[in-house]
Amino acid sequence: MKNAVSGRTKTDLSTLYDELEGKLRSLESLGRTQEKYGDFLTPLVESCLPEEILMAWERKRNTETDAKGSRTLEHLMTFLRLEVQGEEMVQLAKSGFGTPIRKKDSPTERVKPTELMTASALASSIKSSGKRKVRVLIDTACENSYISESVTSILKATPLREETIIHSLFGGNETKPKHHSVYSIEVSDLKHSYACCFEVLSEKKICGFISKIEDKRILNELKNKEIILSDLNCKETEIGFLIGADNIGKLLTGNLIEFDSGLTAIETKLGWTVIGKVCSNDKNVMLTTSSLHVRNVSVKELWELDVLGITDPLLNENTKENFELTDFKNKMKILPD
Repeated sequence: MKNAVSGRTKTDLSTLYDELEGKLRSLESLGRTQEKYGDFLTPLVESCLPEEILMAWERKRNTETDAKGSRTLEHLMTFLRLEVQGEEMVQLAKSGFGTPIRKKDSPTERVKPTELMTASALASSIKSSGKRKVRVLIDTACENSYISESVTSILKATPLREETIIHSLFGGNETKPKHHSVYSIEVSDLKHSYACCFEVLSEKKICGFISKIEDKRILNELKNKEIILSDLNCKETEIGFLIGADNIGKLLTGNLIEFDSGLTAIETKLGWTVIGKVCSNDKNVMLTTSSLHVRNVSVKELWELDVLGITDPLLNENTKENFELTDFKNKMKILPD
């Protein structure tokens, strides 16, 4: 318990949890799973905890009805994750969502502006010896986080496992079962002041083209708030990384700024991201969007039943039953007599 006694503060818990997650994922990729080495790793993890957290963990473990299974590494990591989430919720409640009031600059008190980055532009993805700058998209409506296969090939990342997923789409439609490789990726901001480990799914292409902000009025508003978009001068155009609802919770800081244009800037630990709808009287925006949707589709294809949303319920039911039957056969094992 040397590290616990030496005075590690509670404020290090979030960073410590991210480091432990990254180390455990690395060990799993080498075949050192928690099931085999959990009894050996649990005391090491406990020795790294702050004294206050260690005492809380001991109290919780003593209240467990099953004392034998309460000291597993899985229980310990679950406890730490809940502690980190609790601290983040407390910080979020303290900071609130108010816009900070800027004092008028004076000759005697002039602060040098701080250059801020945006999470919707660039972030550094690091895995083993590979390193790559990518454009990142934040989507809270997506349950999982994804990385494009082109980025994983550049990073030469090794998948941890494979998962078969049926995607539920808007409107209640479901896709066919699709296989995804699962990777452990370390993500940091451009200044490398913050880093965390994500477990993401592979996807051939994340999404279509997302244009950069070029409106001078919006850029001036961002500049007045000392927010500089880092993707204005970059060459990357394709979205290489999507952060979903499974990971965005531990990145939000609670700070946001609303602009007159209708946009809202939200601060994350990777930087700032801009969301919202631009208030515009130009009807060409809608016409351009409609053109992008139909320019490669023939009139005949527009009247197909699948395009209109008319599907055969028996076909969807048979697809689901076939998937469940195949999954059952793959997992079924015949024991010897």
